[in-house]
Amino acid sequence: MNYKVLLLAGLSSVTLSGCGWLYGKDGWIRDTEHDYLDAKQRPPLQMPEGMTGYQPQDRYPIPPLTPAMARQPVGEKLDIEPPALVLSAGEGVVGVQDAMVAKSLIYVEREQLWQRLLAFFERNDINLLDVNNEAGVIRTDWVQTEPIGWFRDWVLDRDIESYRWQYLFQLSPGENPNENQLVVTVSKAEALSEEQGWISQADSRRDGVNILNQFLGFYDEQLTADARARVLAARAGVPVVLWTSPEGQSGLLANASLERAWEITPAVIERLGFLVDDKDTSKHLYYTTLAHEASGFWSSLFGGDSRRIDLSEGEYVIELKPVGDQTAILFSRDGEVLNAETMEKVFPVLSEVFQERRPAQEFNRR
Repeated sequence: MNYKVLLLAGLSSVTLSGCGWLYGKDGWIRDTEHDYLDAKQRPPLQMPEGMTGYQPQDRYPIPPLTPAMARQPVGEKLDIEPPALVLSAGEGVVGVQDAMVAKSLIYVEREQLWQRLLAFFERNDINLLDVNNEAGVIRTDWVQTEPIGWFRDWVLDRDIESYRWQYLFQLSPGENPNENQLVVTVSKAEALSEEQGWISQADSRRDGVNILNQFLGFYDEQLTADARARVLAARAGVPVVLWTSPEGQSGLLANASLERAWEITPAVIERLGFLVDDKDTSKHLYYTTLAHEASGFWSSLFGGDSRRIDLSEGEYVIELKPVGDQTAILFSRDGEVLNAETMEKVFPVLSEVFQERRPAQEFNRR
């Protein structure tokens, strides 16, 4: 029993004394990483006296060490980490690799990007010292790494327990529409030494790239979540009612934004036998052909899902236009909007298919 207690006490004392005995230049597991610094110049091979036939040649001469080369960092001071690369993850994100600072180009409305930045800081519990939307400047409080655990400290024999940084985020307009330049620099950098406390460190581009990449990962995650939400909302269906414009045109009024109505309309009309031939995104027009005999893609795949709409076959133009926070949908044939009588006749089937929940495949393929 006493033996076990002494053994544990011995292990504790070894643990507390550090790990120089285990791993390092003089440790049990010897670190030979920097032995080259102690290499000595050896004299060239010499032929023994009285022997001939061998003429030594220096095929791989080592160039002389110049004063400039002698001032270059070596050993532990030499940075052997790979280049810090800014991520280009996410839609509309381009990492700038040749800048002296951490920089990314992000193509999105500025205010949306600004709100994403604030959400990132909130998600990670990062306190902010200054937030200036007009100037596009955000200054963070200290962002600190977790202290190095006792085992790592014991094994690696590191004096540094933790690191912390203060960052400056700068958001400015780019050269193209909806182009934003996001630059991150390190305002302050410190390391926590067991013996000296917090000591200043040289700031580096790598530290800025690290937190910029963390934000870009968060940004991509949010874009994915938004896309998933839009698909789920679109699949839920949209209520529609008969509607008459101030000019007397008859159509449908969908209880959805223009963006959402534009997204779901192709899947809806294909179930009725309309084939989309072309579209004009700027004017929100779908150019279609109604063919009762030619069932749509999803009809053939899922077995007779299309329904017949009481309209003659031919070419139709379907126009979407915003009406407040809702969307008007107009059907035209030969340049004329379908009249109120025709719309009342086809309204039941249109209302049914617009409000149905649709399979995800209809949106994944578009």
